[in-house]
Amino acid sequence: MGILKASGFVLISLFGPVPDNSWAQEFLIGLVGVLSYPMAWLTELHWLPGNWFTIILQSVVNSATWGVCLGLLISGFRQRCQRQAP
Repeated sequence: MGILKASGFVLISLFGPVPDNSWAQEFLIGLVGVLSYPMAWLTELHWLPGNWFTIILQSVVNSATWGVCLGLLISGFRQRCQRQAP
């Protein structure tokens, strides 16, 4: 959300029509959506309390998920490159 605020993101306009987002803002919104996608299934668990600990825990789970996925991808590429080397 800090990226969106730094880019000048405006969601609600109290006075007048809502201005259109620039292409950079649309890109940042899409990027945040993609990067936080592993966390999306946690919002459907209504038994989770909405306190700061849960929010931090969701961020940790999100980061761990991306870390494992990227680590497996890098490991697979390294193993493939090592097999092809003479």
